[in-house]
Amino acid sequence: MIVADLEKKMKIELFKLTNSKPFDFVYYFTNKDKITLAEDYNGFFANEGLHVQGTIYRLSAGEFQINFTVSGEIFFPCARCLKAVNVESFYEYSDVVQTKNLDIEINTWVEECLFINEPFRVLCKENCKGLCPKCGINLNKATCNCKLDSEIDPRLDALKKLL
Repeated sequence: MIVADLEKKMKIELFKLTNSKPFDFVYYFTNKDKITLAEDYNGFFANEGLHVQGTIYRLSAGEFQINFTVSGEIFFPCARCLKAVNVESFYEYSDVVQTKNLDIEINTWVEECLFINEPFRVLCKENCKGLCPKCGINLNKATCNCKLDSEIDPRLDALKKLL
């Protein structure tokens, strides 16, 4: 079993794998490791990162089986008020990879696992009031004097005539 340096990407040299022996790995995936997810992924991790533990083994020449689990705390913004919400996460991932490369980058599959398991919508609490669309104040913490019902956006005024 190996433990990767936290500052480096998790690369496994495939020529070291034999058909009969699985290669076990353990490392931490941190916010610094989010390369391709940076723009599309809304979550961020605690300082210690996410624990990644798995196995890779050769199926045939150029074909490998990757199995791993990802666990840890991921924070997502509340869909209504944008407050960071802690979501305890545990994901399992398995894939058959075909490659002719000399090494394989495990972070690519960890990112894919995180992306496909990202929750569609996270709420800090079920009755979250969200943000005022006019002044932006968090309505869970304070009230505002904005009058939302009486004012119609002038850009939508033409639609009112259709009713």
